[in-house]
Amino acid sequence: WDEAGNSSEVYTYFVVDDPDSLCPGGLHGLRIQGIVATGNWQAVPEVDVSLESSGMALKVQSDAQGNFMFANIPAGSDIQIRSSRSGTYTAGLTTADIIRIQRQLLGLEPFSHSWEYLAADVDMSGGISTRDIVYLRRLLLGKIQELPHQHSYLFIDPSYTFSDPASPYADLDLCSKVVITQARQNETVRMLAIKIGDVNQS
Repeated sequence: WDEAGNSSEVYTYFVVDDPDSLCPGGLHGLRIQGIVATGNWQAVPEVDVSLESSGMALKVQSDAQGNFMFANIPAGSDIQIRSSRSGTYTAGLTTADIIRIQRQLLGLEPFSHSWEYLAADVDMSGGISTRDIVYLRRLLLGKIQELPHQHSYLFIDPSYTFSDPASPYADLDLCSKVVITQARQNETVRMLAIKIGDVNQS
């Protein structure tokens, strides 16, 4: 106020932002990002990646480099991330895969990784047998165009510890998701892509 009775008001506005996500939990929620890749780090594009949490279901698709991201996820959320992809059943499959599975069955060259056992179980019966080789041959010869279970890929959490690494089939439901309990910070995750039948990742 002045001596003549005039007055004025000044308003100041503050915009608080956190562009580098330095604040715990972020002002705009958490960022969950990741990559989908094979065991030899080949990126897998066009994978449908789903994030589920309490009262929330989101879906994105991996880009050409296999990257994906979810933004504005509430801090403290219990999160499950799953992936799926349709595609050509014969992609990556060769007679070398058949020979490799035969050598595993004969005990000449056992698999070294759990994902190899999962890839070799072509019919997803819960084990490896000559029937898996028959399906591979029929696919490569063009006698069938798809597999009975209609899956061409599996996706698992590469950090999952199998109860029996040489027989991972019973754990498939548990290992096929990335679980984050009460997320408190931005997270980077990885999904391991397994092309069914492609045991040598060609």
